[in-house]
Amino acid sequence: MRRKGWSETKVARAMEDRRKADARPSGGGSDSLELWNAVLRDLTNELKLPYVGLFVRFYSGAIATEVFSASRREVLKGIPWQDALAYLKNDEVTILR
Repeated sequence: MRRKGWSETKVARAMEDRRKADARPSGGGSDSLELWNAVLRDLTNELKLPYVGLFVRFYSGAIATEVFSASRREVLKGIPWQDALAYLKNDEVTILR
């Protein structure tokens, strides 16, 4: 890169960007089931929570003024979270134990 005339700052930024790209999970991107599963497990374990919930909502207007109703689904212990996350529904709170 230096041979191409890049400055030290530009080289450092390019290397940092490459490091970040290499550290990203592969596969499904930021919405992958594996990523959500890991995030929810980490939160549950670090905060010592008995359960964790995830709410899915696609807003069509302002968040503060949109009116909607939500259903609740509890995933029983023993069911893999990743399997449950594959069946999330709009306007549903999914409780994982």
